[in-house]
Amino acid sequence: TRIFLQLLGSDDWQARHGGLLAIKYLLAARQDITPQFLTALLPHVIKSVSDDDDDVRAVAAAALLPVAASLPDKVPKDLIFALTDKLWTSLVILDDLSASTSSIVTLLAELLKHKNICDYYKSGKSGDSLEVLVPRLRPFMSHTIRSVRRDSCWLCMYCCKSEEIGSTRLRHSSLESSISEYFSNLRILFTLSSSRYG
Repeated sequence: TRIFLQLLGSDDWQARHGGLLAIKYLLAARQDITPQFLTALLPHVIKSVSDDDDDVRAVAAAALLPVAASLPDKVPKDLIFALTDKLWTSLVILDDLSASTSSIVTLLAELLKHKNICDYYKSGKSGDSLEVLVPRLRPFMSHTIRSVRRDSCWLCMYCCKSEEIGSTRLRHSSLESSISEYFSNLRILFTLSSSRYG
Protein backbone atom coordinates (compact mmCIF):
# COMPACT_ATOMS: atom_id res chain seq x y z
CA THR A 1 0.00 0.00 0.00
CA ARG A 2 2.85 2.39 0.86
CA ILE A 3 4.33 2.09 -2.66
CA PHE A 4 0.97 2.88 -4.27
CA LEU A 5 0.49 5.92 -2.06
CA GLN A 6 3.99 7.20 -2.88
CA LEU A 7 3.23 6.95 -6.60
CA LEU A 8 -0.19 8.62 -6.30
CA GLY A 9 1.33 11.46 -4.27
CA SER A 10 4.08 12.15 -6.81
CA ASP A 11 4.37 15.51 -8.57
CA ASP A 12 5.05 13.64 -11.82
CA TRP A 13 1.78 12.85 -13.65
CA GLN A 14 3.38 9.80 -15.26
CA ALA A 15 4.16 8.35 -11.84
CA ARG A 16 0.56 8.93 -10.70
CA HIS A 17 -0.70 7.42 -13.94
CA GLY A 18 1.56 4.39 -13.53
CA GLY A 19 0.48 3.87 -9.93
CA LEU A 20 -3.19 3.91 -10.91
CA LEU A 21 -2.55 1.46 -13.74
CA ALA A 22 -0.92 -0.90 -11.24
CA ILE A 23 -3.96 -0.56 -8.95
CA LYS A 24 -6.30 -1.22 -11.88
CA TYR A 25 -4.53 -4.46 -12.82
CA LEU A 26 -4.27 -5.55 -9.21
CA LEU A 27 -7.99 -5.07 -8.60
CA ALA A 28 -8.83 -6.86 -11.85
CA ALA A 29 -6.60 -9.85 -11.06
CA ARG A 30 -7.33 -10.23 -7.34
CA GLN A 31 -10.98 -10.49 -6.39
CA ASP A 32 -10.02 -11.29 -2.80
CA ILE A 33 -8.68 -7.81 -2.02
CA THR A 34 -9.48 -7.01 1.61
CA PRO A 35 -11.87 -4.20 2.58
CA GLN A 36 -9.07 -2.70 4.68
CA PHE A 37 -6.84 -2.36 1.61
CA LEU A 38 -9.63 -0.76 -0.43
CA THR A 39 -10.57 1.60 2.41
CA ALA A 40 -6.95 2.76 2.74
CA LEU A 41 -6.54 3.25 -1.00
CA LEU A 42 -9.88 4.72 -2.02
CA PRO A 43 -9.42 8.30 -0.69
CA HIS A 44 -6.30 8.65 -2.84
CA VAL A 45 -8.02 7.26 -5.93
CA ILE A 46 -10.95 9.63 -5.33
CA LYS A 47 -8.49 12.52 -5.26
CA SER A 48 -7.04 11.31 -8.57
CA VAL A 49 -10.49 11.44 -10.20
CA SER A 50 -10.13 15.24 -10.10
CA ASP A 51 -6.44 15.30 -11.07
CA ASP A 52 -5.23 18.17 -13.27
CA ASP A 53 -4.19 15.65 -15.93
CA ASP A 54 -7.02 14.10 -17.94
CA ASP A 55 -5.16 10.83 -18.54
CA VAL A 56 -4.74 10.42 -14.78
CA ARG A 57 -8.46 11.09 -14.25
CA ALA A 58 -9.28 8.48 -16.89
CA VAL A 59 -7.22 5.69 -15.34
CA ALA A 60 -8.36 6.63 -11.81
CA ALA A 61 -11.98 5.95 -12.73
CA ALA A 62 -11.06 2.90 -14.82
CA ALA A 63 -9.05 1.45 -11.91
CA LEU A 64 -12.23 1.03 -9.85
CA LEU A 65 -14.35 -0.54 -12.59
CA PRO A 66 -13.25 -4.14 -11.80
CA VAL A 67 -14.60 -3.80 -8.24
CA ALA A 68 -17.46 -1.36 -8.86
CA ALA A 69 -20.13 -4.01 -8.29
CA SER A 70 -18.83 -5.01 -4.85
CA LEU A 71 -17.21 -1.74 -3.73
CA PRO A 72 -20.26 -0.34 -1.86
CA ASP A 73 -20.34 -3.50 0.28
CA LYS A 74 -16.64 -3.37 1.16
CA VAL A 75 -15.90 0.22 2.13
CA PRO A 76 -17.61 2.82 4.37
CA LYS A 77 -20.60 4.57 2.80
CA ASP A 78 -19.09 8.02 3.29
CA LEU A 79 -16.23 7.04 0.96
CA ILE A 80 -18.65 5.79 -1.68
CA PHE A 81 -20.68 8.99 -1.49
CA ALA A 82 -17.48 11.05 -1.71
CA LEU A 83 -16.56 9.10 -4.86
CA THR A 84 -19.95 9.53 -6.55
CA ASP A 85 -20.01 13.23 -5.61
CA LYS A 86 -16.61 13.62 -7.25
CA LEU A 87 -17.79 11.79 -10.38
CA TRP A 88 -20.89 13.97 -10.69
CA THR A 89 -18.69 17.07 -10.32
CA SER A 90 -16.30 15.78 -13.00
CA LEU A 91 -19.12 15.69 -15.56
CA VAL A 92 -19.12 19.49 -15.65
CA ILE A 93 -15.59 19.72 -17.06
CA LEU A 94 -15.77 16.82 -19.54
CA ASP A 95 -16.25 17.15 -23.29
CA ASP A 96 -16.05 14.97 -26.41
CA LEU A 97 -12.26 15.16 -26.41
CA SER A 98 -11.72 14.22 -22.76
CA ALA A 99 -9.97 10.88 -22.38
CA SER A 100 -11.66 10.36 -19.02
CA THR A 101 -15.26 10.72 -20.21
CA SER A 102 -15.94 7.05 -20.89
CA SER A 103 -14.49 5.65 -17.66
CA ILE A 104 -16.08 8.34 -15.46
CA VAL A 105 -19.58 7.92 -16.92
CA THR A 106 -19.29 4.11 -16.86
CA LEU A 107 -18.11 4.04 -13.22
CA LEU A 108 -20.91 6.39 -12.15
CA ALA A 109 -23.47 4.18 -13.91
CA GLU A 110 -22.09 1.06 -12.24
CA LEU A 111 -22.20 2.62 -8.78
CA LEU A 112 -25.70 4.06 -9.13
CA LYS A 113 -27.04 0.57 -9.85
CA HIS A 114 -26.91 0.17 -6.08
CA LYS A 115 -30.20 1.22 -4.55
CA ASN A 116 -28.68 2.75 -1.42
CA ILE A 117 -26.54 5.09 -3.53
CA CYS A 118 -29.51 6.23 -5.61
CA ASP A 119 -31.52 6.66 -2.42
CA TYR A 120 -28.77 8.90 -1.01
CA TYR A 121 -29.28 11.36 -3.86
CA LYS A 122 -33.04 11.02 -3.87
CA SER A 123 -33.16 11.81 -0.16
CA GLY A 124 -31.53 15.20 -0.67
CA LYS A 125 -28.69 14.39 1.74
CA SER A 126 -26.03 15.18 -0.85
CA GLY A 127 -24.90 18.71 -1.58
CA ASP A 128 -26.79 18.80 -4.90
CA SER A 129 -30.21 17.38 -5.65
CA LEU A 130 -30.96 15.16 -8.62
CA GLU A 131 -32.71 18.12 -10.22
CA VAL A 132 -29.25 19.70 -10.45
CA LEU A 133 -27.19 16.59 -11.15
CA VAL A 134 -29.15 14.66 -13.75
CA PRO A 135 -29.26 17.42 -16.42
CA ARG A 136 -25.46 17.20 -16.48
CA LEU A 137 -25.90 13.96 -18.39
CA ARG A 138 -27.55 15.63 -21.35
CA PRO A 139 -24.37 16.43 -23.37
CA PHE A 140 -23.31 12.79 -23.12
CA MET A 141 -26.54 11.54 -24.69
CA SER A 142 -25.13 12.48 -28.08
CA HIS A 143 -21.50 11.59 -27.37
CA THR A 144 -19.48 10.03 -30.17
CA ILE A 145 -18.73 6.91 -28.08
CA ARG A 146 -21.63 4.45 -27.97
CA SER A 147 -20.91 3.20 -24.44
CA VAL A 148 -21.02 6.78 -23.12
CA ARG A 149 -24.45 7.32 -24.72
CA ARG A 150 -25.67 3.99 -23.32
CA ASP A 151 -24.42 4.58 -19.78
CA SER A 152 -25.83 8.11 -19.76
CA CYS A 153 -29.27 6.67 -20.57
CA TRP A 154 -28.93 4.05 -17.83
CA LEU A 155 -27.96 6.74 -15.34
CA CYS A 156 -31.09 8.69 -16.22
CA MET A 157 -33.19 5.58 -15.71
CA TYR A 158 -31.64 4.81 -12.32
CA CYS A 159 -32.13 8.36 -11.12
CA CYS A 160 -35.69 8.68 -12.38
CA LYS A 161 -36.93 5.26 -11.27
CA SER A 162 -38.65 6.95 -8.35
CA GLU A 163 -40.13 10.40 -8.80
CA GLU A 164 -40.12 11.12 -5.08
CA ILE A 165 -37.06 13.06 -3.87
CA GLY A 166 -37.54 14.15 -0.28
CA SER A 167 -40.45 16.56 -0.33
CA THR A 168 -40.02 17.52 -3.98
CA ARG A 169 -40.43 15.82 -7.31
CA LEU A 170 -37.84 15.49 -10.01
CA ARG A 171 -38.89 17.42 -13.06
CA HIS A 172 -38.42 15.29 -16.14
CA SER A 173 -38.68 17.91 -18.87
CA SER A 174 -34.93 18.22 -19.57
CA LEU A 175 -34.45 14.47 -19.20
CA GLU A 176 -37.29 13.64 -21.55
CA SER A 177 -35.87 15.97 -24.18
CA SER A 178 -32.41 14.43 -23.67
CA ILE A 179 -33.72 10.89 -24.12
CA SER A 180 -35.79 11.97 -27.14
CA GLU A 181 -32.66 13.54 -28.60
CA TYR A 182 -30.71 10.31 -27.99
CA PHE A 183 -33.25 8.11 -29.80
CA SER A 184 -33.60 10.68 -32.54
CA ASN A 185 -29.86 10.45 -33.13
CA LEU A 186 -30.13 6.67 -33.25
CA ARG A 187 -32.81 6.89 -35.94
CA ILE A 188 -30.67 9.27 -37.99
CA LEU A 189 -27.65 6.97 -37.74
CA PHE A 190 -29.77 3.95 -38.68
CA THR A 191 -31.18 5.82 -41.69
CA LEU A 192 -27.73 6.89 -42.86
CA SER A 193 -26.39 3.37 -42.39
CA SER A 194 -29.30 1.88 -44.35
CA SER A 195 -28.81 4.38 -47.16
CA ARG A 196 -25.10 3.67 -47.33
CA TYR A 197 -25.26 -0.11 -47.33
CA GLY A 198 -28.74 -0.81 -48.57
